[in-house]
Amino acid sequence: MREAVRRAAEGGFVILRRNRAPIIRSLSGKEITSLYELREVLETFAFKQSFGEMTPQCIAELKALARQSKREDSADWIALCLRFDRRLHLSWIENCNNPWLTESLARIWNFIRILQRYMAKDPQLVKQSAREHRQILKSMVAGDRGLGVELLRRHIRNSCGAVVASVVN
Repeated sequence: MREAVRRAAEGGFVILRRNRAPIIRSLSGKEITSLYELREVLETFAFKQSFGEMTPQCIAELKALARQSKREDSADWIALCLRFDRRLHLSWIENCNNPWLTESLARIWNFIRILQRYMAKDPQLVKQSAREHRQILKSMVAGDRGLGVELLRRHIRNSCGAVVASVVN
């Protein structure tokens, strides 16, 4: 139990206090915005670094997940969209060839996954996010790095606004 609490504290999820019980960290709207600003800088850099580095198998997997994210009539449609979301973002995080950047983004994504649960409650936000992900993938397939970077920036900013609105309200 102590090890789990220590690891949660290292990840920033728990605040340890001397001779007192640990408390779960809550994020303000300003902290969420700061997290997403950092994510935008780091993730767009990873996207640029990974552009053209992904295998045909990776692209094929992303295309299949993109098709699944269109199946709104499916009972597990939101889960399919979140799977596509995670795999798409991981594709450039894993292929940027920079272990420091990969590690930093992995830590940020621990928080992002928690915050996504708020967005996942609104099907319209999920639909918009999935559409943005498909556009980013389309730019990758077309080899348009500049458009991909701009689409990714816009997507992260839109996500930030939606999460702040969901969490703060």
